[in-house]
Amino acid sequence: MDTHTGGALLDECGRTDIPGIYACGNAAHVYDIVDQLTHDARLAGKAAADYINNKSESDFSVQLTAGCGIKYVVPQRLSYAGRHTLSFRVSAPGENKHIRIRKKRKILVEKFISRVNPPELIRLNVQLDQITNGDIISLEVR
Repeated sequence: MDTHTGGALLDECGRTDIPGIYACGNAAHVYDIVDQLTHDARLAGKAAADYINNKSESDFSVQLTAGCGIKYVVPQRLSYAGRHTLSFRVSAPGENKHIRIRKKRKILVEKFISRVNPPELIRLNVQLDQITNGDIISLEVR
């Protein structure tokens, strides 16, 4: 369980660390908009159906952590390199911030955001082609 969200630790398809167990909605984290919840629930439902139909699960795993200025990020694990939607909340309000995804000291993605506020869930679509199995990457705001 994630101590910040109160929900399960998940990959981008709602998979937990327990084979065959998937989570979505408030079992993952609190959403601000039902459309975002619906999107994530569909991904989890499709992944669970694929599991039931014996489609193989990926052994690829990259840990995604909340870095400087980030309260939490979901998913906490990625199961492939490519395009991902990350949901997160910041620790403090601010303006003219840069959201960065880092692999050690290397910045993989950097996006400008004009305003951040802890009560607002931020969704960020990113292309992560430079990640490899076993990596640990972090999301931060500066």
